[in-house]
Order: sequence, then C-alpha cells, then structure tokens
Amino acid sequence: FSSYPNFFIQDNTSSEWGGVYVYVQESDALSVGDEVSFTAEVDEYFGVTELKNVSNVQLLSSNNNVNSTSISSGSLGLTCGDGEKYEGMMVDLSNLTVESIDSEYNSIYVNDGTGTAKVDDYFFNFDQGEWPELSIGDSIESIMGVVHYYYGEYVIYPGDLSYFSSDSTTCTLGDINGDSTVNVVDIVQAVNYVLGMITFNDDQMCASDLNGDGIVNVIDIVQLVNVILGVGR
Repeated sequence: FSSYPNFFIQDNTSSEWGGVYVYVQESDALSVGDEVSFTAEVDEYFGVTELKNVSNVQLLSSNNNVNSTSISSGSLGLTCGDGEKYEGMMVDLSNLTVESIDSEYNSIYVNDGTGTAKVDDYFFNFDQGEWPELSIGDSIESIMGVVHYYYGEYVIYPGDLSYFSSDSTTCTLGDINGDSTVNVVDIVQAVNYVLGMITFNDDQMCASDLNGDGIVNVIDIVQLVNVILGVGR
C-alpha cells in the first residue's frame, strides 16, 4: 500500500502483528502488490512503529494479491482495543453505519454495532474516483483499508473508491461525470473510456452501461447519443 515515497508492507501470511509503516525520503515508485526486500532501522515515532533509513530495496515480484483481515469496528476502536496489532495491515469491516463525519478532514466514523472506527482519506487515490459522499445514518456494506495510528487515534486508510462497497449505491444512467446533467461531456467520457484513455470507478461504470449488459462499449455510446437527442431511453 503506497503513497510515494512512503508505503505500508505486510506479511501476507499473518492475520495480526504482520504490518508496518515504512518511511523513506526517496525511493523508486512501488505499487500495491509488489513483493520487496530491503534493509531498515526500526523506530517508534509518536506511538507508531515504523521502519526508516531504508536501503538495498529489491523488487522481488509484482501483482501479488494483498490479503485483508476481517475485523469488527469495535475491535479496532479509536484509542484502545486491538488496533495496535493491526497497524500497517490491510483489514476489512462490514455492515457499517455512518455515525459522524468530519468534513474538514474527510474523516468518517463508522460502527457495525460493536464500537466506533475511523476512516480517512490520507492515502486515498483521487485519480480513481472521488471520496464518497456519505451522510450520518448511511449504510456501508464494507470498507477495506490499511490501519495506521495517527494523532492519537487508529484509522483505516482506503486506497481508492473500489475499497468501499455500499448496498445503497445508485447511479443516473448517462450522467458519467456526476454533474446531474446528461450531455456531450458524458459522451466524451464514454469515448475516452472505450479507447482506453481513462478508467472508470463503479458509479461511472454503472452510469455508462446504458444497455445493462455489464460492459461499456460503442453500443452504450450510441444509446447515450440517442438519449441526448431525445430518441432513446
């Protein structure tokens, strides 16, 4: 899990005490799923165990699956609970309700009935979609992310929009850019996607699949044009 140049690593065979934050001043870019080997110094920094003074970084393999550990929101907690043993590890929580939102810092506080956990956008990749717009009381089917200890609280960092799954997710067919209007801008988005120039998040895929066949291609573009011209659905 990476936010260049710093990153998280975990032992994929461990379900606890298997992750750590790696602080580096400069490094070759790494990607999620990279298997690496390096030398580093262990340090405690404001309550966080981390690795620093990294050297001899070697990329061993790429595109590996990253395992996540299923936990409850109460098990992670905010300041107590089992948060420390999950530091630096990928975890997933399910059947959540939004309790509160800190809009200034894009922090979401969620609860599955066992206690409160915090979700934050610090490592979020906005190139893959916007941070989800949620309200107090909304249900979230699942959230996946890496655990960190930051400013005295345990927090989960999702990597991008695909780390969220909501059973209440809906979309407006044709409104690919999410501006509440279906027009030529949406056609351009669809064409760029079909040509492989851009990627879509789940909401954009939903809005683009006008014929409902599970894929987005030129047939959907034709239907979108017809919608705008008033001769289609």
